[in-house]
Amino acid sequence: MTRAHLNRLATDPLQAWEILDKVLAFHDEPVQAMSAVIGFELMGLAASKGVKVVLNGQGADEVIGGYSSYFRDYWSTLVRQGRLRETWTEIGDFSSHHGGSKTALFLDTLRHFSKLALSRAASYRRLARWKYRRDGDRHPWFANDVAAHLEDGFPEPEDWSLDAILRRSVERGPLPLYLRLEDRNSMAHSLECRLPFMDYRLVSLVFKCAADWKLRGRWNKYLLREAMRGRIPESVRTRVTKWGFPVPQWNWISGAWHELIQALLASGEMRERGLYDLPAIRRDLERHRQGHVDLTGAFFRLVQFELWARRLSP
Repeated sequence: MTRAHLNRLATDPLQAWEILDKVLAFHDEPVQAMSAVIGFELMGLAASKGVKVVLNGQGADEVIGGYSSYFRDYWSTLVRQGRLRETWTEIGDFSSHHGGSKTALFLDTLRHFSKLALSRAASYRRLARWKYRRDGDRHPWFANDVAAHLEDGFPEPEDWSLDAILRRSVERGPLPLYLRLEDRNSMAHSLECRLPFMDYRLVSLVFKCAADWKLRGRWNKYLLREAMRGRIPESVRTRVTKWGFPVPQWNWISGAWHELIQALLASGEMRERGLYDLPAIRRDLERHRQGHVDLTGAFFRLVQFELWARRLSP
C-alpha cells in the first residue's frame, strides 16, 4: 500500500470511517481487525492499476505452521510423547534466536501441557466456565446484564497435538474467516484471488508430514524454508522474525480519530443502545491517548460495531 493510502486513513478520519463503512457493507458483518480494511484498500489499489488476478499467501501459516503460538503447541506435543530432552533442545534453539529464557519457556510448556490434561476433567471445566463468566461480568466497558448473554467460551476436550491444532486452524478457524475476508475484499473490486498454498495436493502432503517438518528449533514453516533453499534470497529464507500486517493504529486513535470517537461516545445512539458503560470507555480513551494502556484493538472493534449497528437501523 502506498504512503498516500495510509495517510488518508490516518489524517482524514471521516474518510477513513467512510472506507470502514464501505468494508462493512461488502462483508455484511463486522471484521476482525484493521488488517481487513487495509486488505480492502490493497485490492482496490491493485484493481486501479489494471490488475485482474492476484496471488495470495493465505493458508501457509495454518497449513505449514507459521504462527508463533504453534511453537508451544509443538513443544507440548513433544512433552506428550515423552520426549523431554528433545523439547529442552528445541526450546534452547528457539530462545537463542527469538529471545526469552530457555528455562521459563520450558516451564511454561509444562504448565500448558498440564492445563490441557486437566481440561478433560469435568470439575476443571466447570471452574473454567465460572472464571470466564466472572471475567465477562467484570468487563468495565459493558453494562452488567450484557455478560448474561455470553457463551461459556470453553471448548470441549479435543486432541491438542500440533497436527490436530493445524487441522482445526484450516477447517474451523482462523483460516475460514481469513478466506472469507479475502474473497469479499477481492470481489468488491472485481479481482480474482488465487491461493497457491490452499492447493489440496499441497495441503494433503503437508498434513502427512511429521510435526518437526512444520516447526523445528528456531524455524516456523520449516518444510517451506527447505523447499525454497536456493530459490529465494537466503536473507528472506532464514529470517526468524515473522512480519504481520502492522499499521500505526495506536497513533490514529490517539490522534486524528480521537475527536470522532469522543463524538461517537456522546451520541444518542450509543447511549440508547444500553450496552455500554460510557464513562468507563471515555476514561480508557484518555488513558490510551496518554500512553498508559494500548486499547487499539478494542476501540477499533467498538467503532466498527457502532457503524455496523447503524447500518442495521431502520
